[in-house]
Amino acid sequence: MKKRVLAWVGALGGAVVAAAVALPRWLEPKLIYQPVDASNLLTRPIYSAVKEGRTKSQVEDVWLTTSDGVRIHAWLLSPKGNMKGAVLDALPVFLWFHGNAGNNAGWLPRFESMVELPARVLAVDYRGYGKSEGSPSEEGIYKDADAAWAYLTLERRIPPERIFI
Repeated sequence: MKKRVLAWVGALGGAVVAAAVALPRWLEPKLIYQPVDASNLLTRPIYSAVKEGRTKSQVEDVWLTTSDGVRIHAWLLSPKGNMKGAVLDALPVFLWFHGNAGNNAGWLPRFESMVELPARVLAVDYRGYGKSEGSPSEEGIYKDADAAWAYLTLERRIPPERIFI
């Protein structure tokens, strides 16, 4: 009888140790990355306002492809009005990464304040956030940042000294 009880206690102790080792590894991504996609009820009206042009700034949808083939979504915000060409190109650009939770829609008021400086903002939704494809991971987010930097410096030809992260 004692051997049977000891076996059960040993098995239970082993299960507890195994869970203590495995659980944090399983929970870690869920605790770190808390994406909200574009279909969320709280952010849907903001995406609609952007699509319909009901914002204080000019918002351009930008799609970037990362080095591993994931398509991520970003907004390029610029001042509304007649600022064009060399004047617009001379503005500083904020490269914005929103953090571990939510998506760009929750930050739109801050982006618009930055645009009033005047400046431009490239606001990136990491993979798995907003309209972006994929699932978030540390390695993936680095690739997302690289794609955003390449877009600004290579495609838009913005000098690195005018980009603020």
